[in-house]
Amino acid sequence: MLQFLALLYLLAFVLGSALTGLLFQALFFWAASFSRFPMKGIVEYITVFGLAAIHAWAWYTLVPDPFVAVMTGVIGFISVVYFRLSLPSGDQVEL
Repeated sequence: MLQFLALLYLLAFVLGSALTGLLFQALFFWAASFSRFPMKGIVEYITVFGLAAIHAWAWYTLVPDPFVAVMTGVIGFISVVYFRLSLPSGDQVEL
């Protein structure tokens, strides 16, 4: 029974991180839509960092384990930043 609970715990951690990454990517591109805003890059990163903090707090209220909360927020933030940096700039994208 304990192994089953550990497996569920790990599955919730992985799925939560993946869903967080998708949510952060969607909101990251929403923040990037302010193309005329002079400091849009800073707005993008502040938005994603804030969402990572909110998500980590939400995980901590559901599962009172600081490691899970912090790592879920960090994984979501890093995945979005990596995804954003791997995209070519707007001048190089062909529609």
